[in-house]
Amino acid sequence: MRGSRCLEHFPEPMHNPDGPVAATGAFIQMRRIVMLGLLALLPGCTGFGTFLDHTFTVPGENPNRPMADSENVRRSLGMDIDVTPLTPEPGNVWPGPQAPEPTLRDVEQRPSNVDEPSTVVPGARPGLPAGRQPRPARG
Repeated sequence: MRGSRCLEHFPEPMHNPDGPVAATGAFIQMRRIVMLGLLALLPGCTGFGTFLDHTFTVPGENPNRPMADSENVRRSLGMDIDVTPLTPEPGNVWPGPQAPEPTLRDVEQRPSNVDEPSTVVPGARPGLPAGRQPRPARG
C-alpha cells in the first residue's frame, strides 16, 4: 500500500499552471539597461562612430568605396588633383670631392706607438691584454 501511494504522488510542475508571470516594471527597466550596455560594448575599442561607419552606409553611396582620402585614391576615382611640380633646389646640392684614400706608403710612414694604447681607459692596468683587464663595477 505504501508503494502505491508513492506512485500516486506527482511532483509539482516546473511551470506556473496559471500562465506566465507578468513582468514587473523594474524587470523591464533592467532589461533595457542591460541591452543598452551590450550595445555600448559592441564596437569594442574602435569607438562607436567608427563602428557605425564600417557597418552602415548612407543610401545611394557605394559600400565598396575605399575609405581613404589620399592623392592616389582621388586619382583612381577620376578626380582632378592639384599637383605641385618638383623644382630644382638652388645652388650646388652635391657634396664636395672626397678625400683621397691613403696608400700603403702613407700607412707605413705613419708613426705607430705599439706600446701605448690609443685611448686611456680609467682603471686599466698597463701591460695587461684587453681580455684580462678588471671590469668596472656595475652601479
